[in-house]
Amino acid sequence: MDRIKYLILDDKSNIILTTVEEENSNIIDLVQESNKLIDFNGKTYRISKILSETNKIYAYTSDKQFLKSSSLFKTHVMMIKEIASNLKYFKSEVEKEVYRHVNILIHNLMTINAHSMQEIFNFIPQDELAKNTKNVRKLIKDKIEKDSQKSSSVLLKLMKNNLATKTEFSVFNKLFEDNPILNKKEYKVFDVLLNVLYNFFPDIIDKKVGLEYLESNSKAYFDYEAIQVALFHILDNTMKYIKENTKLVISLQETEQNIEIIFDMTSLKVGDDELEKIFIEGFSGEYAKKNGKSGKGIGMSRVKQILNLNKGDILLKNTKIPNDDEYSNNVFILTLPKDENE
Repeated sequence: MDRIKYLILDDKSNIILTTVEEENSNIIDLVQESNKLIDFNGKTYRISKILSETNKIYAYTSDKQFLKSSSLFKTHVMMIKEIASNLKYFKSEVEKEVYRHVNILIHNLMTINAHSMQEIFNFIPQDELAKNTKNVRKLIKDKIEKDSQKSSSVLLKLMKNNLATKTEFSVFNKLFEDNPILNKKEYKVFDVLLNVLYNFFPDIIDKKVGLEYLESNSKAYFDYEAIQVALFHILDNTMKYIKENTKLVISLQETEQNIEIIFDMTSLKVGDDELEKIFIEGFSGEYAKKNGKSGKGIGMSRVKQILNLNKGDILLKNTKIPNDDEYSNNVFILTLPKDENE
């Protein structure tokens, strides 16, 4: 097929697909008849134009085999015609998928921005800012000095939202490129974890969650930005579903080939048949739906995708809590390779 160049248009003359070389773009204007030889820019071409109910197809070639045989050229062009009848559908489906991911990105960024604005205006009401336009800096300074604890909490939440914004762009760039560029190096896992964890301190305090973790010098081989994104989604998911007044225990363990990051918590139940399904995009667990906490089922699928890109993985283990129909002991185990070649 590469020996034949073609332009395929839909019924509204929109381009569906083209392989026409830029230097030969004017040849299309000459394609008015089916299966004809013409001279163009000092070369001989066989050209053809085919009209159908759904497509216009312009084709040309300078291949010697097709120049000699009009029937062979016609056969190949008719094959293109058969393919073209489905191309508009496939193009539409691809565009829908692209728009879906773009819409998710826009929705998430707007949500993050709304949360940031809410935090600011809860601390300094918008009407107060509007009434003090000339002294707005003094107003903000006075608010901070009057309630330093609340202002520090707001700042931490804004920092978390800033990381969330960065995370959205990182995910979009790394997961939706054909060949994502990963800058894999050896990093101290605990340092990366802590750089994400502190952003969730206000949530941990608000939910009265006891946080336990031990420092570790364990190192793994991964793309820093990508794993930062994965850890953000894990902690975001944790804070959404963890039971108030319980513990979150984070630990690191070494195996022969991997470093394991373990998140042990009491959180909303996950059914035994859902332990793998929660890592599928679009899936929300039964108990999350019952409690009105189901989302779009994107975060955990992204975690698994990102870890897989880094030759890592994630799994969930759960243990039932006696006489508790809402929560269970859930343990998320993330694995990362210790060596570049693992």
